[in-house]
Order: sequence, then C-alpha cells, then structure tokens
Amino acid sequence: MKINSSIITEINYDKNELLLTVYFTKGNVYLYHDVPYEIISQMLEAESKGSFFTKNIAKKFKYEKVN
Repeated sequence: MKINSSIITEINYDKNELLLTVYFTKGNVYLYHDVPYEIISQMLEAESKGSFFTKNIAKKFKYEKVN
C-alpha cells in the first residue's frame, strides 16, 4: 500500500504473520516482525506516518534488511 511520507514510499502488512514490510524512499526494504495490527492501524491514521514509524516501530520490533 502506497503511503504519503517523506521517508517511506510503501508498506505491506501480513495480518496472519504480523509481518510489516517497509519500503523506504532511499530504496531500502526492511521486514518488521510481530507488529500488532493495532500499531499498523494507528500508523495509517497518523498525520505523520514517518514520525509515527520512527517513534513506535523502528528499533522497537525485531527487524531485518531485505536488500
């Protein structure tokens, strides 16, 4: 899903796996594990999705770089 953010171009979320895939504007792709749906829902409603991501997801959940 495309989102309006200065640092993120797109996110994908797998509800069954609780897996968030984040595509950054600089071309990097990261997987974030065990992210509850409530967090994703709050991010999508946030005025600044990039700030929400940085404060509530980045480095708070296990992650790995894909590319």
